[in-house]
Amino acid sequence: MFEEYAAKTIGIDFGTNNSVVGVYNTKIEKPLVIENEEGVNSTPSAVLLREPLEFSDVGRSAKERAMLEPVVLSMKSLIGTENNGFAISREGVRFSILDAHKVLFQYLKRNTKTRMDPDGKLNYRTDKCVVSYPASFNLKQKEFVRRAAQSAGMKVAGMITEPEACALAYLYPDKLSEKPLNLRIIDLGAGTFDVALLSASKRQIKVLAVDGVKAGGDDIDYLMMAYFTAQLKANGIDLSGDKEAFQVLRNRCEECKIRMSAPGKEYDSIILYTPKYNKQVEIGISKADYHKLCEKLMQVKLMPVLERLAKVEKEKGVSADLTLLVGGSNVNPYFVNEFKKMYGNNCISYKSKEAVALGDAVYAYMLEKGIMKGLIYSENQSGSHSKIPKMKQVSNETLGLRILDGSGAGTKSYHVENLIFKNMELPVHIKTNVKTAYEKQTKVALHLYSSGSISTKMKLEGAQEVGTCLLRSKKPLAKYTTIEVELIMETADKIQVKALEKGMNQKVDVMLDLS
Repeated sequence: MFEEYAAKTIGIDFGTNNSVVGVYNTKIEKPLVIENEEGVNSTPSAVLLREPLEFSDVGRSAKERAMLEPVVLSMKSLIGTENNGFAISREGVRFSILDAHKVLFQYLKRNTKTRMDPDGKLNYRTDKCVVSYPASFNLKQKEFVRRAAQSAGMKVAGMITEPEACALAYLYPDKLSEKPLNLRIIDLGAGTFDVALLSASKRQIKVLAVDGVKAGGDDIDYLMMAYFTAQLKANGIDLSGDKEAFQVLRNRCEECKIRMSAPGKEYDSIILYTPKYNKQVEIGISKADYHKLCEKLMQVKLMPVLERLAKVEKEKGVSADLTLLVGGSNVNPYFVNEFKKMYGNNCISYKSKEAVALGDAVYAYMLEKGIMKGLIYSENQSGSHSKIPKMKQVSNETLGLRILDGSGAGTKSYHVENLIFKNMELPVHIKTNVKTAYEKQTKVALHLYSSGSISTKMKLEGAQEVGTCLLRSKKPLAKYTTIEVELIMETADKIQVKALEKGMNQKVDVMLDLS
């Protein structure tokens, strides 16, 4: 093992179905995955809800009890949804989704500490981490992930999108040269689909574009559930309202999906017992029908993302030299074949379940050595110099301020004026002017909205509010008083707001509430 050569900051791939931890080895100059207590690389992102929440209620043991007890599954997919607040256990005890995430992160932290320093002789600490997030996440969702890690007792040294992390895992340490390599990342996971375009050389890794959508292997499970539910209804069996039967069916569909992804498998069936009808039924699916379900996901959710990426490639005049297929769902032959049809022979599968965690570990090491602050050379423990290029990132979302239409008289209506745009190179400092709407105003509320829009002005309904802040004036302000607002984004996971009341010439840093 390499405990004495481990970087001080761990990388966490917090996945929809499984989570993985990576640590950078400074001796061999490579990132490695840390096994869990069961000796496997990944831990199911599942938490059993019961008081008190304990480490034993996390992972495989929790997932296996999902049919009998209240278990939070695919909990990353709940971030930013209406279910973001609370999950209810069968005993009526209320647990916040943040509590469930906290316990998962505590488990990952504790397990890494135990595996790296079982005897405690090295005093190895796991209180700093890098966490990756889907390219479709907005500022509010990123902040939720940060809070979950912090509530588990870890300082979040940095955050990075999952496809960017995959690129780092592939590139470092031996895929970089003086000649830039244009790299396309296609990351199809259980709950998210992410893409990225990068140009990488020994001197610099430049992110050109990122994009994503909430879609993945779980969608195939749900499509299969609908397919089998229709078969059951044709046989006089209705599962409506039977949560336990639906959970059993969900598990059977996931197992069937895995079997249908095997070469030569042309037909598969599942056996389902329904206590309500006291019947055991067998239902099946052909490879052709299974592919139709995959095609539906491809056309409805994945293709729009790929088309947007292709548009960016055309606009920037960039042709990818290599396409990497990563993510747990990219082991599905249907999607692998479709992507290879699109991108040709320079399309390879790469460490589908580990790439993100390995890239997180590389990014953690970059932050640890100050690479993101402009250093190019870092010195390792042996005294030699390891070349790590600087990394230039982009915003993965468009951000703007809510503006009151017209004079403010009568019914209020608003629009969003976008200031920071998706795929804009970071760091970025953007200034704009807002005006007071009424006489004698003593405070002005700034509402920050996120979208994927490329328009400067857009309707409020097309964006999502991700944060607010309140400007307070020491004296009442006249109507139409000009206030200069500055948005500062150094990295894609944080934003800083500054305001200057021009009449008073008072500049203030404003705390943005992302909760």
